[in-house]
Amino acid sequence: MPSFRPRFLVFNKEGKAIRMVGSMQDITEKKEMEERLLQQEVHKQKLVAQAMVDAQEKERAEIGKELHDNINQILSTTKLYLELAKSDNEERLNLINRSAGNIHNAIRQIRNISRSLVPASIGDLGLIDSLNDLVESLQLTRAIQAEFHPMGNFDEKLSDKTKLMLFRIIQEQVNNVLKHSGARHLVIELILEETENRIELNITDDGKGFNPEKVRKKGLGLSNIRSRADLFGGKVTIQSAPGAVAN
Repeated sequence: MPSFRPRFLVFNKEGKAIRMVGSMQDITEKKEMEERLLQQEVHKQKLVAQAMVDAQEKERAEIGKELHDNINQILSTTKLYLELAKSDNEERLNLINRSAGNIHNAIRQIRNISRSLVPASIGDLGLIDSLNDLVESLQLTRAIQAEFHPMGNFDEKLSDKTKLMLFRIIQEQVNNVLKHSGARHLVIELILEETENRIELNITDDGKGFNPEKVRKKGLGLSNIRSRADLFGGKVTIQSAPGAVAN
C-alpha cells in the first residue's frame, strides 16, 4: 500500500499554492511484517497460557493421586481400627493408639500438600528463608546433598509474583532431579545483578543426565519451567546429555 508523505508547499507571487513537493513510499511489506510479528506474539502467548493450564492440571492430578493413594488409605484403615475397637475390648487401646498415629500421619501429609501448593513462607519469611527451608527439608530426607548459594537482596528488590515464580521453578526442578536423575548432590545458585536488572538461577546436579531434545518434546516439568520463565521475560538453558552432569 503506497503512502504519500508531503514535505512542503510551493507558492506563487500571489501567495497561492501551485505545487506540493513530497515522496511516495510503499509500506505494504512493512505492514505485512508487523502483522506477522503480531501473529507470532499472539501464538506465543497462547502456548504460554496452554502450558500454564497444563501445569495446573498436572498439579491437580498429583494432588488427587496423593489424596487417593495415601491419605484415603490411611483414613480408611483408621476407620476400620475404630470400628474394631468398639467390639474388641482386649485390643481397644492398641487400636485407638494406632488410629491416633494414623490421623497424625494424615495431618502431616495434608500439611505437606498445602505447603507445596501455597508456600506461605514466601510472604512470611521471604524468598531466601523459604528456599533455605526447602533445602533443609531435602537434607532431612537424606536422599540428596543440597546446597543453596544466594547472592543479592532479593526480598527487598523483587515483587511477590517474581519471588513466587522463582520458588516454583526451583521447586519444579528439584522434583525433576529427585524423580529422574539419581543424583547425590544438588547445587542451587541464585544471583541478583542489580546494575543489569537481571536474575540468574543455576541448578546443577551430578545425576545421570538426559537428552534435552527428547525431554523437550514430552517433558511437562521442563515445559512448566519454561512457561513460568517466559511470563517474566526469562530464558531457560539446558546443558546435559546421557551420562553427563545435568544443569
